[in-house]
Amino acid sequence: MKRSIIMLMSLLNAVTLNTPSMYAQSGGQITQKTDVWQVHYWVTVEGDFKKEPELGSGDPTIYYHIKRRYEGTATLRFLPITGDPQSAIRYPQFKGGSKIFISIKDFRNTIYDPICEEFQSIEEYWDADVYGFAQNTPTLLLINNEKRVYKTSFPILYTLSDPLGDPIVYSRKEIMNKNGTRKVTSDKTERLPFSLHEYPKVTRILENASIIRTHSWSDIKRDAATPDSYYWLSEVLHPDEPLIPDVPESKNKVNIRVFYEFKKI
Repeated sequence: MKRSIIMLMSLLNAVTLNTPSMYAQSGGQITQKTDVWQVHYWVTVEGDFKKEPELGSGDPTIYYHIKRRYEGTATLRFLPITGDPQSAIRYPQFKGGSKIFISIKDFRNTIYDPICEEFQSIEEYWDADVYGFAQNTPTLLLINNEKRVYKTSFPILYTLSDPLGDPIVYSRKEIMNKNGTRKVTSDKTERLPFSLHEYPKVTRILENASIIRTHSWSDIKRDAATPDSYYWLSEVLHPDEPLIPDVPESKNKVNIRVFYEFKKI
């Protein structure tokens, strides 16, 4: 009789291990299709660098200051995968639309060699603080309960036309400098579209104008103060290629940070 009870308990344990509760063996099931996730993320791009002319070329020295922030928020709900009913349990995917905020505060100062104690400089500013929607690119979060892996696809670019016109305000001043005085000889301002704006690319992190990462669930940290809240912050990154063509320093002297958090609501 005692032996029969032991055998029955062994059978029950075997059945249990073949049900969804098997996720408890590796830390518990992370999510299910009824969950709703709130996502917040941002990317910052900052740098100070210059392009110096070749000796004797007569070309100017150009100084750059880059300061940009791309930020998004979204509410994500379960998205069934057609023809794969097991996805709801094993690797549910969640989808929503992001509201995007972009701030650009770029500056370029071009300084020519002096002639008779007088030199010319050109100051250029790119300025934008705009809100929009990632209208054509969904915000996606896939969580694999079995492999304990997650994948993000969070858009960072503003894709909806601004009803007030092109969003980037560009200003350009030509200045003559002599004995500490400045005389503005030309002052122009215009608005530019984002199609002329280059965002940085970082392989396996920033691609296709989105934060795209696939990584182990252990990669992210849990917010001790907020239940079911998780976040990730990158180390300092650099773009794959110079942010500004023909300016080598715009690669290693441009610093990028990426952050995202998602929590159940």
